[in-house]
Amino acid sequence: MAEDAALGDRHSMLWSGTLVTQGTARGLVVATGQATEIGRIGGLLARVEQITTPLVQQMDHFARWLSFLILLAAALLLAYAYFVGHRDFAETFMVILRRTDETGSLSDICMVVTPIGRRQGLPVFDLHAVE
Repeated sequence: MAEDAALGDRHSMLWSGTLVTQGTARGLVVATGQATEIGRIGGLLARVEQITTPLVQQMDHFARWLSFLILLAAALLLAYAYFVGHRDFAETFMVILRRTDETGSLSDICMVVTPIGRRQGLPVFDLHAVE
């Protein structure tokens, strides 16, 4: 068989993941790593250029501002509790850190915002398709 034979022309070959249920056979490894078909596909996928849609760009911009505002509020609250309320710094820091973590993730926020955009007639896709 020629080395450059098309996949459909390669007979009597076992591929990665092939299950043999009975019988005996001998095999010869003809390729490993990047030289295999799966390796070739992986190489092709590695060269694919990432595309960011306007929705993803807007969500990224929103996430940056939201993160900045949450961190600013946490810092102000920590400073107020420490300097004005005379609270223990380490304990206050841990409480604020826990509360900041409980505010929810960006995906939760987007799940709420997506139906609102649909009602306004905006071309909004499911988050699973966007991710």
